[in-house]
Amino acid sequence: MRLTLQLVLLAALTACDAPPPEAPPAPTPPPVVEEKAPVGPLSVGELAAAEPVALVPSPLEMQAALKRSGLLGPQGLLVKPRPLKAAGEDHDRLAVRTGVALADLLLIVQTAQTPELVGLLKEIRAGLVALGAKDDALSALDELTAQVQNEALTRDSLVQELDALSGGTLPELEAQLGPRAVPLIRAGSWLEGANLVSSSIIAGGNYDTATDLLRHPGVVAWFQRYVEETPAGRPDQEQLVPILRESLKSLATATAAERLGEAEVRQIHQSTAAVLDLL
Repeated sequence: MRLTLQLVLLAALTACDAPPPEAPPAPTPPPVVEEKAPVGPLSVGELAAAEPVALVPSPLEMQAALKRSGLLGPQGLLVKPRPLKAAGEDHDRLAVRTGVALADLLLIVQTAQTPELVGLLKEIRAGLVALGAKDDALSALDELTAQVQNEALTRDSLVQELDALSGGTLPELEAQLGPRAVPLIRAGSWLEGANLVSSSIIAGGNYDTATDLLRHPGVVAWFQRYVEETPAGRPDQEQLVPILRESLKSLATATAAERLGEAEVRQIHQSTAAVLDLL
């Protein structure tokens, strides 16, 4: 809609600058232009209709926000990522878990030892392969892993490469992974990031940073839509779906607040932990 308004304004300005016609045969009535509604913030419903690729902060955006908040200091986050259970055969869970590994990599990239970074890159690759990615489509990821292993990249350069991976390589794999996998990878990244960042905010007691880092209601709304569309008869559905629905309902309530305080941050941490425990 903003683009439409810009084009309307540009056309109006051009019309004002153009010289009037020398001798019009007859005055032409001005066209009736429908007034456009003012552009305001997107509603949760509008956000839910968008794809998570447009909603989830990119690695560069998240790094910048973490640095502004003071959470990403020389020692990294106050809370370290926690290992998850062994991956199962369910592709949706594998996609979310791959996103979790991507978030872990991003959040510790500045402070982790090289073997830890390489391990996470290999975990991401294994997840993508299990989801259907072909080896030849993962050449960029393999090259990045080799550069990290040889310490041929600065950590800032690695963040830029991860941003390219998130914004370019993942969407290119959609044909191989299927339409659900890439959005769920991004949802998993947000889920893990929100859990770890909320942990750090609670540990440090600096709740002024919470709104900038954690208020993403559109991501929660999209994940709720995914749960509602989960087909019946899925393995573990009786245990998984009710807990997932309740956790996401709690997340939606917390992230709907205009400004997040301690209560909302603790609610986000508890709800994201409940979902991650299901993986």
